[in-house]
Amino acid sequence: MGDGVDITANSLDPGAIVTNLFIHNNTLSGLVTMVGRYIMKNVQQGAATTCFVAFHPQMKGVSGLYFSDSNIAKPSALAKDPELAKKLWEFSMNLISG
Repeated sequence: MGDGVDITANSLDPGAIVTNLFIHNNTLSGLVTMVGRYIMKNVQQGAATTCFVAFHPQMKGVSGLYFSDSNIAKPSALAKDPELAKKLWEFSMNLISG
């Protein structure tokens, strides 16, 4: 990496978003569209946290946090489990080196 490059890493949950992922399954697509509009986020709402974390001036230099609904959130116990993190790292390394 070059000098003067500020790299941060954060995690986020965009939430449940109504999309057309089920477009090829008419029954499921209809159900998601009908019910989803009342309990799920639209695409713009779903993208809001990602855009906030990636581009908002307040986020400059912020790293190592978890976000939900454009706010810092408390990660689950599993997300903070160092043994599970090690297993995930090893699994990921095996995927890319194998």
